[in-house]
Amino acid sequence: MDLCDVVQRAELHAEFARRFAEPGNGAGRPKLEARLAGAWSLTEMAMRTYSTSQPDVLIRAAVNGYRSYSSSVSSKLTGFLFYLFRELSPREQWNDVITLPSQTEWAARLLECVRAGLGDEEFGRLVVGVSEILAELAEDAQPAGVS
Repeated sequence: MDLCDVVQRAELHAEFARRFAEPGNGAGRPKLEARLAGAWSLTEMAMRTYSTSQPDVLIRAAVNGYRSYSSSVSSKLTGFLFYLFRELSPREQWNDVITLPSQTEWAARLLECVRAGLGDEEFGRLVVGVSEILAELAEDAQPAGVS
């Protein structure tokens, strides 16, 4: 891990805490609720497991999978993991049995654990928020004059 990675990770943690933590008591930093801190830890592990250079791909897939799962009448029969696997697999596999590389499947299963622990609504808020944070940090990282 180089210095740039350390700085980016610190920025990600700081922005996550700013958006999701309970306000501090005036003297200290905002504090994450224990359940949310655990969910964040597992989400971050899933992002690193999936790809250290493109964690946003996993999170975008989670957002899209969550939206499909939430809007589907049959979602209770197939479950969130089906929709996430579908988002992470090539479109030509959608009518076949979906097979994913083991690290991709592992990352997806970690996110399923987060969803199960937080519940659907709070999980949706988490992955949409993390997706927005990653997009903003990527935008801030662009050199001046690049669009």
